[in-house]
Amino acid sequence: MNKVIKLSILILLLFLYSCAGSGTKLKPKIRSAGEDKNYSYFYFSRDKNLLASGGTIEILFNGKSIGTLGIGEYLVHKSQPGRYTLHTDSGNLAGFGMGGGRVKGSAKAGGNYFFLVSYKQSGLFTAEWDIVEVTKNSFK
Repeated sequence: MNKVIKLSILILLLFLYSCAGSGTKLKPKIRSAGEDKNYSYFYFSRDKNLLASGGTIEILFNGKSIGTLGIGEYLVHKSQPGRYTLHTDSGNLAGFGMGGGRVKGSAKAGGNYFFLVSYKQSGLFTAEWDIVEVTKNSFK
């Protein structure tokens, strides 16, 4: 009986761990355009939709992971200006087999770029993470 309880607690802890991203629940302070002329700033927000709520979304910037997003979390990334590729991927086993969105662009020095990341059901048994560039005003 004792082993069953320990195993149940372990499974519960693993599930709770998989729900947490490396982002923050607090909306980040958005820098004024041109405030830092040496870098470009990328702001990411994940919607609060309960679909796929057990999974985190890993954000890849030019092929390198910059963090994961749980439900309603934000992430900020500072980078050198220039060409970039953003890609989303499942951040844990809860999203195994889900496809990821991809965005390419060019960042200007001192620029701010805003992205919303969400779960998109594409078929009966298929889904993917979607990433869309938005304006500062529609960033939530």
